Amino acid sequence: MNEDTKRLFVGVPLSKEIKKILPVAKECLQPFHKYLRWVPERNLHITLSFLGSVPVNQIQDLCENLESTVQSRFFPIEIRGSGVFPSPKTPKVFWLGVGEGRTELKKLHHEVNETTAPFKGTGKKTGYAPHITIARTKGIPRKIDVLPFLNIVYSPVEFMINSINLYESVLMPGGSQYTILNEFPLH
Repeated sequence: MNEDTKRLFVGVPLSKEIKKILPVAKECLQPFHKYLRWVPERNLHITLSFLGSVPVNQIQDLCENLESTVQSRFFPIEIRGSGVFPSPKTPKVFWLGVGEGRTELKKLHHEVNETTAPFKGTGKKTGYAPHITIARTKGIPRKIDVLPFLNIVYSPVEFMINSINLYESVLMPGGSQYTILNEFPLH
């Protein structure tokens, strides 16, 4: 990436309450800890739209578009359940799911995606599955028993989604570093 662009995405910041779930998730994956890279708590979020490399001189226009066109109202969500991508046999991403608020998140994703489309490169379109990535496998894929993680039991965490953020993502050897460039309150 050159100095004239920034790697950006739009996401939902999370309540600190989410931290209650992490020890339970880590405990059930303890035997495989050396094969996993845990997402730092400060980086936990729900991605709405990944933009990729955006020219620095377009970021102000992007922010103005988001400010003027995102009309969603704030809403409650519930974090519940767990899963892996792409499959239990070859897990690469470990995530926590969204129960209540899933429909509203999908609507918000659509609204943000439409607004940010002019600033994105061309990429493949995929379905949207709201989730919180908490860990990724590192190095060569290993056989990981994901069943304890998939059957994890925790008290659902509920909180309000009252804003979205534009984040810059800088790739580093130890994992990505995120910086909030702008916050957009929901109405």
